Amino acid sequence: MTWPNCGTRSTRSSPGARCWTRSSWTPSSRRRQHDASKLARLTDREVQVLKLVASGLSNQSIADELTLSVRAIEKHVSSVMEKLDLPPDDTRVHRRVRAAALYLSTLRG
Repeated sequence: MTWPNCGTRSTRSSPGARCWTRSSWTPSSRRRQHDASKLARLTDREVQVLKLVASGLSNQSIADELTLSVRAIEKHVSSVMEKLDLPPDDTRVHRRVRAAALYLSTLRG
């Protein structure tokens, strides 16, 4: 089965079938604005920690970089996750990746 393509006949014959274009797969400017408003809730320190998370550093490495305790970094990361509305998952890595992707998506906008 192929997805409908604007202006061409498709194998999907339902009336009102949606047209999927490349732009359908990219975040809209409204989505980026919403993501940016979430990031605006972060403190300067939380943004600093999020940048380091986005660069792939562990909590220990971030603590070393910022000369803070690992526990302080854990609290900052937890606060970032809460403010970005990222619910707890089975693994912390998954939330960290989603937070990093959210941060990086606003930089491209």
